[in-house]
Amino acid sequence: MRRSVWLTAATLTAALAAALVFEPAARAAGFWLPGRGVRPMGRGGAFVAGVDDLHAVWYNPAGLASLAGEAPELGDARRTRWSMLLDLALVSNSSTFHRDAGTVQEQPKVENGASPQVIPTLGVGHAFSDKLAGAVVLIAPYAGLASFPVEGPQRYSAVNSDGTIIASLVVGAGYKVGKHLRLGATVQNLFVSYSSQIVISSCPSETICAPEDPEFDAVGQIDQTGFFNPTASVGMQVAYPKVRVGLSAQLPTWVRASGQMRVRLPSAAFFDGARMQGDTGETEFTLPPTLRAGVEARPTPAVKAEVAVDYEMWSMHDEIAVTPDARIEDVPAVGTYDLSPQIIKRNFENTLAVHAGVEAGLGKRRSISVRGGYAFEQGAPPIEWLSPLTIDTSKHMLTLGGGWKSASGKLGLDAVFGYVLQPETTVTNSQVRQITGIRQRDPADPAPPIVGNGTYTSSWLFFGVGVRYDL
Repeated sequence: MRRSVWLTAATLTAALAAALVFEPAARAAGFWLPGRGVRPMGRGGAFVAGVDDLHAVWYNPAGLASLAGEAPELGDARRTRWSMLLDLALVSNSSTFHRDAGTVQEQPKVENGASPQVIPTLGVGHAFSDKLAGAVVLIAPYAGLASFPVEGPQRYSAVNSDGTIIASLVVGAGYKVGKHLRLGATVQNLFVSYSSQIVISSCPSETICAPEDPEFDAVGQIDQTGFFNPTASVGMQVAYPKVRVGLSAQLPTWVRASGQMRVRLPSAAFFDGARMQGDTGETEFTLPPTLRAGVEARPTPAVKAEVAVDYEMWSMHDEIAVTPDARIEDVPAVGTYDLSPQIIKRNFENTLAVHAGVEAGLGKRRSISVRGGYAFEQGAPPIEWLSPLTIDTSKHMLTLGGGWKSASGKLGLDAVFGYVLQPETTVTNSQVRQITGIRQRDPADPAPPIVGNGTYTSSWLFFGVGVRYDL
């Protein structure tokens, strides 16, 4: 009986921990593209040195100083009092997993059926003088979600995260220190709302069952929210008529979320009579700092070409801490058992992304612009930690974009289309094991089976439109 109590308690804890591994707030989910925003993505995300609009809050806050204008010889537009931006992008991820289960019977290939995500950017900027400008912007990453069959061979890694929301509210400012130097900074608050489903195997040693017997599967549903997760960024630009250099640093984000965790216990008779009290929990993890650098060449007033790099320190995201607030009560011969905190290891590594992009104005007034770009990004998890939840391998991104602005220069329209390919990856040395409800196993018990070996594919399509208006 005591072992079954441990099993039931750990089942609930594992459900919470496993669901929070999704973390759409970042690469922790594996569904996160290298860049965001309609105009920047038209340049392949190469927009660190040349950023001159409200997208600066993501790439380099020093670029907000360009909103102040009054330096046409450096490529600045005339100063306007207000600048407004609305972007909408549709981001779709297509991925598959064909599991190699070894001695277990042949497993079917499963596909991610999650809905495409609508990603907004909504912001307003204000020029306080010809040196200082500020902005308030609501942004979200170009991310995807997971939706796999609840009975599929991937169920111990990922099932469904549709309904998850992530957004950041950013307040920033840019200042022209002199003719050529611009500085900027932002403060940000990350809002996360998780909705995730996961399956946990709960096969105890007191009875006989196959390692992946569906009668011993517990289905967990997690709904957690984090309202206050502050962070900040700083940036610098050096602007000359023919060249610009940009540097920026995004600080880490320490995320805390809390909410409900509900578990449908296994259908096996072994669990008859199990009773839980409490259904809440709290999760903490760290999203890493990012360093960005870029150089933009402007050989003519109509042409801009940039090369940029991002270095994301994902090694800081090495674990997730889960503290449940739940217990088992009135258990014969045991009484009350409180669930204790859990640590989920992630073992991510630092990543590097390289971007190259070009933007060219056409015609005398340069009212039409064309854009193109390419980016390559490394994956964060080592190959042995790849799973259907974290399909984050190397990425090749190709983008095309364009824009139009009115004769007055006040109204601008932008569009982008992009395709991202992740090469097919076969894992044979996986360390990803079945999520099991047995928290304290006897050393003599066999380890849970490996569930991450197999062949992974992933690709992305996205397109977006944006409207800019200056007053």
